[in-house]
Amino acid sequence: GDLGETYAVEIYSKTRNLPKLQLTPPSTKHIDAISVEGERYTVKTISGNNKVTGVFYGLADPDGNFQLSDKINARDVLFEYLIIVFLSDNYKLNKIIELNWSQFLKFKKWHSRMKAWNVSINKKLIDDSKIIYQI
Repeated sequence: GDLGETYAVEIYSKTRNLPKLQLTPPSTKHIDAISVEGERYTVKTISGNNKVTGVFYGLADPDGNFQLSDKINARDVLFEYLIIVFLSDNYKLNKIIELNWSQFLKFKKWHSRMKAWNVSINKKLIDDSKIIYQI
């Protein structure tokens, strides 16, 4: 995860017309980076043939219930953008895509074992996302 965050900040910071990002402290809830304009970003890293992101906590479960530790209003936006960083088997950067909050809500799927949400990587997701970097 840390490597993906580093790649994301590096690419965003050196690419024209993209916001400059700074990493947040490791204990920051729900976000990994923030733009100089104050927009919040969460970064998920996918490596190899993995086709699903890590999980997202802090949203209601499919029945609308929150866990006791997640006292967040279901209408609250946890982050403005989701960045998904794709790495090769040897951890080289292959691709970075970006989804806004609405796109994240559209593509999120319930992971019953983890009792949290994740995002499955598929053609529709890629087609609907903003490609930030691709080799």
